[in-house]
Amino acid sequence: MMLVMRIFDDVERVGQLCKSLEPVIGKLKAKSLWNTYLASDWKQRQELEQYIQLISTKILNKNPGESKILLNPPSKEAATGEFYLGQIVYNDKELYPLSLREEDFIKDIVIVATTGEGKTNTGMVFALELLQKNVPFIIVDWKRGWRALYSLDKKDYPQLNNLLTFTIGRQVVPFAWNPFRAPPGINYKTWLAVICEVLEKSHISGQGVAHVIMNIYEKKYKELGFDVLLEPKQYPNFFDGLKEMESDKKRSYARELQWRQSTVRILKSFTFGPHSICFNSRNPIKLEELLDKPVVFELDQELPKPVRTFFMELLLRWVHLYRLSQGESEKLRHVLFFEEAHNLFPQNKYEKESTNSIENIYREIRSTGQGLVSITQHSSLLPQYVAGNSHCQITLALQHEDDIRASKKALFLEEGQEVYLDKLKIGEGLVKIKGRIPACLVKFPLVPVRKGEITDEYIKKIMAGYLTDLRAKSRRDSRIEPIYPGANSNDSAIVNEFLLDIENNPISTTVKRYERLGLNHKTGNEIKYRFMQDGSIKDKEIITKQGKIVLLDLTLKGKEYLRNLGYKVSPTLNGLEHRFWKHKIAEYYKSKGYKVSVEEVINGRPA
Repeated sequence: MMLVMRIFDDVERVGQLCKSLEPVIGKLKAKSLWNTYLASDWKQRQELEQYIQLISTKILNKNPGESKILLNPPSKEAATGEFYLGQIVYNDKELYPLSLREEDFIKDIVIVATTGEGKTNTGMVFALELLQKNVPFIIVDWKRGWRALYSLDKKDYPQLNNLLTFTIGRQVVPFAWNPFRAPPGINYKTWLAVICEVLEKSHISGQGVAHVIMNIYEKKYKELGFDVLLEPKQYPNFFDGLKEMESDKKRSYARELQWRQSTVRILKSFTFGPHSICFNSRNPIKLEELLDKPVVFELDQELPKPVRTFFMELLLRWVHLYRLSQGESEKLRHVLFFEEAHNLFPQNKYEKESTNSIENIYREIRSTGQGLVSITQHSSLLPQYVAGNSHCQITLALQHEDDIRASKKALFLEEGQEVYLDKLKIGEGLVKIKGRIPACLVKFPLVPVRKGEITDEYIKKIMAGYLTDLRAKSRRDSRIEPIYPGANSNDSAIVNEFLLDIENNPISTTVKRYERLGLNHKTGNEIKYRFMQDGSIKDKEIITKQGKIVLLDLTLKGKEYLRNLGYKVSPTLNGLEHRFWKHKIAEYYKSKGYKVSVEEVINGRPA
């Protein structure tokens, strides 16, 4: 029995050696060696095995027992395509380019690697190729890494001038969206059910909470005329739901009370903090108008993880329904990139038992010409319906045994070849494309971005023109009520920015304020007068030697609004005129060379 096993192992080893020699000595010679070995007796096989091993050592630089990455490359013809990916490598030599085709994007792509092994760089290679071919895309970035694309030379990549970046949850470039705006052509009740399903997973809510939310927002949609109007005047938001819950004082049984408490918790997660602007706009950005542009959404650590997961999944669900309403297409329309894609899929027992439509989306969306690129650190966390239905598998270096086993199955690696996944260098990966490219070694080009160079100020500056145009369009289309009950503005982004600037720069002149906000004189005055009529701000005339100065100050109502959004508002101890003259006196003495402290605390009291 032992002898039989040994012979079997010898045959398998020699077969692998002959196969690895094919790309170097040719298929005919390698097959001839293999056939001669099989036709020989045991003694001749031993001699032939030594001969084949010597050839392998000399030609492939492969010593016995060494696990050098030797995966037979595809033919040059099979490797052709429209979107360059990298160079196929065999025996430490770069052979020829490997390119992807439109169908590879349409039928889904998965990129897997541990942190720091080049996942994002590989994704950037895709993005730059898509830019050159004028294929629009949306990237959901969890680490502010994709902004580095702006550091590339615009002479080499002129299309980067069209790249848009929004900072979800931060006020750098706010994304004024409203999840309750359904995709065009989709019934509001269908979309409301989708929102409840996504919340059930992202916020661990449950069917009881979904019941409460459905009742609240079905009522709100009807109040706003969604049952009778083709184009309602406004959309509900999370503030509306929270107000409804707080005003409803009816008694509830114990279980229903728990549902209501959980509902309030969820609604507050979308109305508290700077990210509330992203989920409550009364005049929201239309997602369909971004689907013909290259866009990056930055979801970083400042945004709570449940909210990040909600945004990412709802974006996918929105695009899926929108594409279904457009009909099927064999042409690549658009590509969605999802960093940290494993967050889309159920992980724990509760999530797996709850309703999950992601499986259907990954299977259906390809028929509409919508591409998907899923990027993650852990292949073992990807469900079988994702790995099994992805047309293109790209695996860079892995560390964990579970991930290596999962990728071995996905790449169809032979027994013993899984060690390759631990030996990949940074910038190298194994690529398999169903029906065209068996697993082979590929070296990806390094995208020469300069990490850390692109600041928030840079992002704000390059997006200023687009935001100005967006605000102008928002005012032209003005038909929306304010973001929160009682306000009087039709653009929630301007509401926050304008009021925040008054809080942070109370002594600023009107001209300087408008310059900071990117507003012309006419538009700035329109916004100012709206807020004055609403009672959110007031003006104060101050007489100086040079003439009259008019400053703006927040009222209690304006301050309360900012506090409700989670902003820290300083208590007002002195009037605006008092603060103005303190500022002027301090500036005067500073100009004389004095070190000035304003109202320094001495013995526990302000001086």
